[in-house]
Amino acid sequence: MSRLRRLAAAATVVATNLLSPPCRSDAGSSDQANRDAATHFDRGVRLSESDDWNAAGAEFERAYALSPNYRVLYDIGECRYRLKDYAGAILALERFLAEGDSRVPPFRRAAVEGAILKLRMRVAQVRVTSNPSGAEIRVDGKVVGTTPLSRPLVLNAGLRKISAAKSGYVSASQYLDIAEQGSLDVAFGLSSSRPALDPRGVRRQQLLQAKLPVGGTTSVLPAIAFFGLAASGLGVGVAFGVDAAAAKHKLERECVNGTCPASSQALIDDSRRSAVLSTVGFAVGLAGAGAGVAFLLLHPSAGRTVGGPGIRPSVGIGSIGAIGTF
Repeated sequence: MSRLRRLAAAATVVATNLLSPPCRSDAGSSDQANRDAATHFDRGVRLSESDDWNAAGAEFERAYALSPNYRVLYDIGECRYRLKDYAGAILALERFLAEGDSRVPPFRRAAVEGAILKLRMRVAQVRVTSNPSGAEIRVDGKVVGTTPLSRPLVLNAGLRKISAAKSGYVSASQYLDIAEQGSLDVAFGLSSSRPALDPRGVRRQQLLQAKLPVGGTTSVLPAIAFFGLAASGLGVGVAFGVDAAAAKHKLERECVNGTCPASSQALIDDSRRSAVLSTVGFAVGLAGAGAGVAFLLLHPSAGRTVGGPGIRPSVGIGSIGAIGTF
């Protein structure tokens, strides 16, 4: 594009917007936007003359954003073409024809349509679908639409990353090595981010919940330890009690009128020792049983589960103990 044509286009941008009657009361801000757009367009012209197409494209796009004029789309398309963004150039030129409509002279329309046909030889068309629909589609991190897309994506050749994302589903991505004039189909099957349990898993979870303590989470281990100590003490008491009773029975046969021979001294010592140990064992057993019952009485939630093992105190006439379920 020549410098003269660009300057004429810049003048047209300003004139077209400034001569349009304001539709709202904020005409002052609209006029300022038009003047700013003309400034950016003029910068784009100067930058393109020095072949700084990247900066020139940014200025033209800023000018179009401030004051949309279909003529600027042609310059945007040329910058993208120079940068080898052929897909972007096609998009800009198609918008130039669509927004310009009957204002585009026939000879210019024919030239632009011919350029678009040549550019299509350098890009590929990619049809993207998703299950479920409504997924946001990105190409190289840039949002290009939401499924179902109205038309195939026009992409430049090379390695491209296409991603699909939807709330409540696990995002997915595919890398494609796209060739010119290619035609590809990309389908995304998104899985839910909240997987459902299978029936066995549901039943297992219900059983685990049924075994949770009711009204508290106090452990029954202390009570089990106390009753275990009680059982051990009682066992020791009974065992040594039996030994003491047997020793006493022998002494009754060896001793006459309370007088025992010297040979019976060892038996007497064994009898006394067994009696003492038996007494200690019974005392420990009673203390353990009492501690276990007291723990269950002071912590009524301990050991009470639904469908699980547990221990509860049992107090009756002349008896005290615990009842366990396993």
